[in-house]
Amino acid sequence: MGLTTRALLAPLVLVWARGRRPGRWLATVTGLAVATALACGMAGEATIAADQAARAQLRATPALDRAVRLTAQGPGSTALQTRVNGLLAAAGIRTATRVVLLNPVRLGGAVVRPAGLSPVRRWLTTSSPGRCRATDCPVVAVAALPRHRALAAAGVRLRLTGRAVLASAVPLGFAPASGGGAPVVLSGDPAGLDGLPALSGVYRTQSWLAVPDLSRLHSWQLAAFSTRLQRMQAALAADGGLTLSAPFAALDGARAQADRAPRGLLIAGGGALATLAAFLVLSGYALRRERAADRRRLAAAGATTTQGLV
Repeated sequence: MGLTTRALLAPLVLVWARGRRPGRWLATVTGLAVATALACGMAGEATIAADQAARAQLRATPALDRAVRLTAQGPGSTALQTRVNGLLAAAGIRTATRVVLLNPVRLGGAVVRPAGLSPVRRWLTTSSPGRCRATDCPVVAVAALPRHRALAAAGVRLRLTGRAVLASAVPLGFAPASGGGAPVVLSGDPAGLDGLPALSGVYRTQSWLAVPDLSRLHSWQLAAFSTRLQRMQAALAADGGLTLSAPFAALDGARAQADRAPRGLLIAGGGALATLAAFLVLSGYALRRERAADRRRLAAAGATTTQGLV
């Protein structure tokens, strides 16, 4: 048999020899496959555990502490509304509730606190009272009813249409009490209430708020959302006029929970991986003699130097 033919047949001799003893290398290959699968499974389980921990933390956070709120003092304007829309959109917030909250004022013998809220469907147990005009501004009482139903003064009339329950303290920033303090009367037209000339001298705040469903965010998305809010805060610091209240503490707490959750899993899985690694090292050491024997078989079968190296 020529040298070239022997060189071509040499690998077949090695394959035949290995085929007679598959257990010597099969255990190592199986161990490597198990280690790889375990590592991938641990990574997936760690991500799931982080998500669950972060979401549980955010669900337990009160809505008032999850709200994103922009606040300005004084009357509103088109320019201010445009500015707010741009800031909220940059943070990924597409819809917001507008609130106008006036200081208590005496109307028709009763001291009330007028407020405007839109849209009302999420926050009130009733539909919107209607548009607010100087001659007729329909409102509903929240919690306590005023002692006098005729809420009127020179140039303004707030028509009390009934009573409603505010579903959350989020819009006003507080829960109107049934006793103590001026009763809150709520309009569904904050821009109309804000524009009443007869009340122009009453101090008020404007706010735009949203309560994003943070529990829908994955743990790895929390940092990006927090960064967008921080950019909004930096932009406000540059020009003033608006202040931001945002759930930075809630986001930080959720991220901390997400970081801690996988540690026990990784410690347990790390021990298993260490055991497999030790097995692979020992298997590789045991196979060193087998590889030396393979090279000798190839040489005896007439393999070339290149084939032996391969």
